[in-house]
Amino acid sequence: MTQSSTVPTTMYSQGRIHMMTPDEVATYLSISKSKVYNLFRRQGFPAFRVGKHWRTDPILLQEWVRQQR
Repeated sequence: MTQSSTVPTTMYSQGRIHMMTPDEVATYLSISKSKVYNLFRRQGFPAFRVGKHWRTDPILLQEWVRQQR
């Protein structure tokens, strides 16, 4: 996995926390969106569903990437 130099940080805007979408995760990890969905389904990957939409916390994603090394 290739990691870009900066992971988006959790942002607060009008009381909302920004969670990364599958597209953002794909860009960050430099992998296809279908591989992102495969990761999301794995046990231990920091992702969750909001209705039918997958999301992940950027800080937890960064920690997960570090643990994979």
